[in-house]
Amino acid sequence: MNLPQSRQIPRDKKGGGAEARPGQWKEFPCRLLVEGEEIRVTAELPGVTEEMIRIDLEGRALTISADGREQHYRASIVLPWEAGLKGKRFRKGVLELLFGRPF
Repeated sequence: MNLPQSRQIPRDKKGGGAEARPGQWKEFPCRLLVEGEEIRVTAELPGVTEEMIRIDLEGRALTISADGREQHYRASIVLPWEAGLKGKRFRKGVLELLFGRPF
């Protein structure tokens, strides 16, 4: 039986503190869950539109960033295995990414 695992994303070193000054990166809540053969990443990005979000995946390294007018968000995470993006949804300030094992 595979139980979901959850990991908190470590604070980005550029963030500086809980409240970022204009022009600095700000930390945002992010969760990683392993569900069988899938990885689900959920990130809260208040005040951001879908067009502002950038998702970079290189090997197992996932970086989510968003540049708003006054807020700049960024988080990096290492996925438990190399995976391909299966789905993406952004709704009410919450980004959900679904990854699966590449075949």
